[in-house]
Amino acid sequence: ADLDGSGTTWSPGSGGNCQRTLFVCEKTSTPSNWAFTQYISKSVRTQSNISIFVNITTRFSSCNPSCPKSLNIFYSIVNSPVALLNTSNFSLLSTITGTTTAAFETFISFDLKPEKAGLYIALQDRGSCTNLNRVKVYYYQCPAQQVGLALYPSTPASTKQNVPVLVAASCATGSVNLSSPYVQCDNSGAWNGIINCSCNVLNGYKLVGDSCTGCGAGQWLDVNNLSCFPCPGNCSQDLVATPICPCVHGYFRASVEGPNIGCTSPPTVPNNLVITSITNMSITLMWEKPDVVGRDDYYFVVKYWTRRSSMKVMTAFKVTQKSSVIVYTVHNLTSYTSYEISVIAANGVSDQDLYNECTRTATITAATLEGGSVKN
Repeated sequence: ADLDGSGTTWSPGSGGNCQRTLFVCEKTSTPSNWAFTQYISKSVRTQSNISIFVNITTRFSSCNPSCPKSLNIFYSIVNSPVALLNTSNFSLLSTITGTTTAAFETFISFDLKPEKAGLYIALQDRGSCTNLNRVKVYYYQCPAQQVGLALYPSTPASTKQNVPVLVAASCATGSVNLSSPYVQCDNSGAWNGIINCSCNVLNGYKLVGDSCTGCGAGQWLDVNNLSCFPCPGNCSQDLVATPICPCVHGYFRASVEGPNIGCTSPPTVPNNLVITSITNMSITLMWEKPDVVGRDDYYFVVKYWTRRSSMKVMTAFKVTQKSSVIVYTVHNLTSYTSYEISVIAANGVSDQDLYNECTRTATITAATLEGGSVKN
């Protein structure tokens, strides 16, 4: 930009070795020649300030008569590209001053706040004869990388010496952190510290190479030998990476059963409950085995109750007979009293389905006789 209107400004030059340069040499009383970078995006979101470094390589030429060997460096922090740059929006960053005609490098830095997205760099010539060889704008960041199962996010480096940025690293899919989740990103862009991640066996993952892998659909992972096995009967076949195949609706596992045991159902209702004999102190019941018992550990619960002084008094007995026809006598009853008696079919998983206990219950009503009587 030729802001003094002299017709002279920065123009392309050649630095050799296919290097493009800019050159200016205007020895007027008040020259003002500006060179601007394009918009430079920060490119990443940051939670704190980052240090922007500017590396400028220049070479001042000799003048006759003499001319200054200096350049002013400006910067403008913005949130988006600007269509028409205005030098009033630029702030002086530094002044480059040379003492010889040899090429030299200048390093400048400043902090960029997290809410700002980008910047411009500008150079102002005030009467020097200068070759501008390079303008390098950069910041340090700790790179995104995976170390074992630990994942380190790309993180702009600390702006302060010996005050690293504390970063919460994470573990790869299927693994868990067994140590502190924090690592440090120092101001040179290097990671310090490691986290210890391990495959989450309890959630169905095992180490394969550098990653945690789960068993495929229809399989479960044995946490002891880390082998995959097919899901047993009455289990869902849809899940992957699981240490146990869940039961399908209506089926359950007993609390003592492992993932290698298939799921079973509660029994159905006892069949054909009848009363075969009544005395003044007992009632004898007979029923048939349910159509479905679900498991070998099936049994029956006999409950009976009557009302005394408006209170419901209930008594229960466990019956473990396994025959196809079961006969059971309820003793120690009160004579000449009406009882409601239920026979509930149960097994090792029915306690997980108490909501549907009524569907497994057969009920009958009977009254004991007066003292000394017997009725068949």
